[in-house]
Amino acid sequence: MTRVLMMAAMTMTLALQLLNRRKHHTLKNSVPTRWNSTYLMVSSVLDLLQEVNASLIKIGKYDLRLSAVEENLLNEIRSFLAPFESYTQLVSGNQPTLSLILLIRDAIAQHCSLNPRDHSIVKQLKGQVMANLDVRLPQDNDVLLATLLDPTTKTLPTQPLEEQVGVLKEAVHQTEAELAEHRNVDAAE
Repeated sequence: MTRVLMMAAMTMTLALQLLNRRKHHTLKNSVPTRWNSTYLMVSSVLDLLQEVNASLIKIGKYDLRLSAVEENLLNEIRSFLAPFESYTQLVSGNQPTLSLILLIRDAIAQHCSLNPRDHSIVKQLKGQVMANLDVRLPQDNDVLLATLLDPTTKTLPTQPLEEQVGVLKEAVHQTEAELAEHRNVDAAE
């Protein structure tokens, strides 16, 4: 009897250790207002796939188990979405990140380049990301100015020198105009 209890305790300990090594302990839902929730949902399904399949078999829902093709597609989707989780973490910190937009845009563009081996759904996702890139991460003068002035990114070859100087001059003129406007408002009060 003691041997059986010891074996059960060791099995439980081993199971808990395996469970603690996993990133997800529960299945996650995709929430439209939460960034990366689809990535977390897909990851949780893949991390808990054996448990999900065992549960489906237990309740007689064999037809709901993922096929190998579906599992491969989810793995491909997770691989595609993973860098976006990293980008979100990068810009969610306490440090200024405006100067990183050009780097992130470039990384996204490279990540979204079409590969003939991509599944059609991943190709569609890549197309949607690229179609919305200018809306989500606009490349305006503020971004260029922040990139030029940030010591860590100022040497990036984003534009010819003449255009960089033009952006800096425009920023100076805009700042002078705003200061003059503030002076006029203060003088009028």
